[in-house]
Amino acid sequence: MRSRALLHSVILLLVLCCVATGLSQEKAKTLTPEMVVDLKFVSDVKMDPSGKKIAYILNIPRSPEDKPGKRWTELWVASVDGTTRQFTSSDYRTAMEPEWSPDAQRIAFRSKPVDTDEKIQVYIIPVNGGEATPITDSKSGVRAFRWSPDGKWIAYTATEPKTEEEMKDEKKGRDWNVVDHNYKHHRLWAVEVASGEAHKVIEKDMTVWSFEWSPDSEKIVVQASETPKVDASYMFKDLYSVPVKSGELTLLTKTEGKLGSMAWSPDGKKIAFLGGVDR
Repeated sequence: MRSRALLHSVILLLVLCCVATGLSQEKAKTLTPEMVVDLKFVSDVKMDPSGKKIAYILNIPRSPEDKPGKRWTELWVASVDGTTRQFTSSDYRTAMEPEWSPDAQRIAFRSKPVDTDEKIQVYIIPVNGGEATPITDSKSGVRAFRWSPDGKWIAYTATEPKTEEEMKDEKKGRDWNVVDHNYKHHRLWAVEVASGEAHKVIEKDMTVWSFEWSPDSEKIVVQASETPKVDASYMFKDLYSVPVKSGELTLLTKTEGKLGSMAWSPDGKKIAFLGGVDR
């Protein structure tokens, strides 16, 4: 409770500081459209396991010299004593979704080099100094990721990449999209942090929408469907468990309706989840 209260206080302080920065210009009494455009704001706030540091994303507007695009998103870390430090360089001002390693020594986040066509990957940066390095090499980009509780793995989802033939067709102008035809599954992968070796956890043709690690880092519970269609994402997901190394799927329950959030029990023997009782 103490850590949660501290986190809420830090978030409020960061937000107030960001707002104050915009409002302090010439001691303005009225919020103008120009000031709104120039406002900086904080998102994706995550406290480290020790409760001593907070990682967050600082959203800042582009300057007139920059290429047109979305706001820059920088990874910053604040200590409980009030000091702050920027972690990502100007080459990676597209950081998002920071996640602390279980030992609080590293931060993983999604990003890609600025103003390039490269795909979004998971990067890891040490807290005590050093450069951010990519831990994934997804051809289509990483959709979501999670550290394993023991810090040895990072599980992530990525959409199946386009084939060479499909990319050639796009270059020739045949880039139309037929809804629900030749769709691409969202696959579950796991990469070993020490070696950087990645493997597809589930070989079966199915789309993984969400996932959570077991407390012992041996299994992953997933919500998956036979297709990546929009209707499937809402109404036709099932709950499975899968060992990270073997990939043998076990159907946990056949639900008739929507699935919500889910979580493992601390001893790893049970899984709680939200689900509709019927359609």
